[in-house]
Amino acid sequence: MLGPILKLALEKTSVVHNTVIPIADIPSFTDYFMRLCDAFEGHGYSLKIFSAALLVPMIHSAELRLIVWGDRQPMLRMMVNDLTELILPFQGTVFSILDNLK
Repeated sequence: MLGPILKLALEKTSVVHNTVIPIADIPSFTDYFMRLCDAFEGHGYSLKIFSAALLVPMIHSAELRLIVWGDRQPMLRMMVNDLTELILPFQGTVFSILDNLK
């Protein structure tokens, strides 16, 4: 289930949240991401690989960052990854250019 989120996010596209996901009853990537957040909060058990996978698409999408940092702040307490446990190198995520702000 995490395959599409990682594939699309690693393509370095700023239109990740507009991508159609070929899963029934999920019209957009944003809805898919929100369902993954629900799964992480509900039964993710603070798995470090699950939280690392959720952090990847937020690199290129201000909308996805707003979902986690705005609407789902309690979820951040369950993400206990340190810099060595991220899927991508930390330096590549710090200097991301925000070009999709509305």
